[in-house]
Amino acid sequence: MLRNLKRLLAPMATDNDNGESDAIDDLIRSAGIRRRPVVATSDADSDPLNDLVSGSRLMNSAEPSDNALQVKKWTRAIGVAVAALAMAGLLADSVAASQLLADSGPRALVVVWPLGGFGMLAVAALLMKYVDRFARLSILVVLCVGYAVAFVVALVLFATPLPRSVPAGLVWLLTDQLMFLLPLVIWSLAGDVFTAGQATNVFPRISRWMYIGHLVGPAVAISSPWWLEPLDLDLTWILVIPPIACVAVAVFLPRALRGSSASAGHGKSMSIVAALRDTTGLIKDLPAFSWMFKASLVIMLAGALLEFSSFNVLTQRFTSAGSLQSLYAGATLTIFVASWLIQRYVTPKVLNQRGVSIGLVVLPIATTAGAVVLVIGGALANVVVSLIGLLLWRVVRWSLDASARQTAMATLPDGQRTRASFLIDLLPLALGFIFFAPLAVIGLSLDLLWFVPVIALLFSTLGIVASRHIVDTWDTTQLSYRLKRRRRMG
Repeated sequence: MLRNLKRLLAPMATDNDNGESDAIDDLIRSAGIRRRPVVATSDADSDPLNDLVSGSRLMNSAEPSDNALQVKKWTRAIGVAVAALAMAGLLADSVAASQLLADSGPRALVVVWPLGGFGMLAVAALLMKYVDRFARLSILVVLCVGYAVAFVVALVLFATPLPRSVPAGLVWLLTDQLMFLLPLVIWSLAGDVFTAGQATNVFPRISRWMYIGHLVGPAVAISSPWWLEPLDLDLTWILVIPPIACVAVAVFLPRALRGSSASAGHGKSMSIVAALRDTTGLIKDLPAFSWMFKASLVIMLAGALLEFSSFNVLTQRFTSAGSLQSLYAGATLTIFVASWLIQRYVTPKVLNQRGVSIGLVVLPIATTAGAVVLVIGGALANVVVSLIGLLLWRVVRWSLDASARQTAMATLPDGQRTRASFLIDLLPLALGFIFFAPLAVIGLSLDLLWFVPVIALLFSTLGIVASRHIVDTWDTTQLSYRLKRRRRMG
């Protein structure tokens, strides 16, 4: 800019008799800018506006094409990691669900899911203190290795005389961590690497990688009875895959993201109470995110009730672990094929043309529709109808809603994003797992398969009301100074 100013004022500047530079030259030298010889240009080239534009270009050593290649490389790396964990999570989910339901029936969920909710709260509370303090990649590596060790312990327990419900319950608890907590860390990492402007295009691509894992995991679970049973091997042998996937991500991702803008952490020591107070203060100052939290509370509870209702109907007709695993994994596979299609053809258009806030309204509507279908399925004790209700809830949750949420979270400050994700996404999920239990017990005691989805319908309706407030306050929230993020090149 100083060189451009020098060029504009050159006709008015003269050197003194001693050959010393004028004041502008002194200013340039004091700023540490090396002068380059002025090349004669045409009048059009020397236009001050052209000079101003050329002087204001991003000072990035990489060419635009190099930046595009880096974005593509990092998108692929995060996508592969998400795919590996999604595959491991869905595979473990299918095995744990079939083993537990075959051994103890849906009543076991009344115990296991609240334990899973408390487990997520405990880990999230611990991470609240450290996840934004230290490098995000380091936190991810520690978590992946820790979950790999826990899966190995569960495998060992399957070989002991303990009831199968014990290791199966442990695997399901680990599955909750693998499917719900760990992805929040990875999505926060993606928010570090990519700008908020890039997120609307990059995040759906990463989600499509996730669906590859969601397809592979259930596919392996569906086929495993056919090739394990002839070998006289227990179905739980395929649980060797999740720990391998966790270790692979811990080794691969830090190397693939070398040179990216992954958060190094703020380095400040903060107690759990202080971290929670800081995060809740942020959410209270952002009305749209506050309504996101309220909507998530009722929708996640409704979703837990829908999941339980579908399992309850399923176990009325199927009892063996092999048949339950194949049917549940097949339904999951169908759900994620539909999710991939929506993510491929619908999500980018909705986010780019209608906006993020509109994307956040769809899940409450889909949950309400799923509850209505499950009421019918429960009344008829029909497995197919009940699975359609489950599909309505899960498809939107794992496609449009997931991308809309992560795009919204990408606008939060880097140093608070993961903790805010825990509060808005993970806490409602954990509380849903915990508080669904007494409602499910009432439904089991009444022996009415349609009772629980009726309760889910009431909560999902409240979710629609809360989500409308998200739309009403979204534009105003985006003007808040609390959403100011550091400027990143690229």
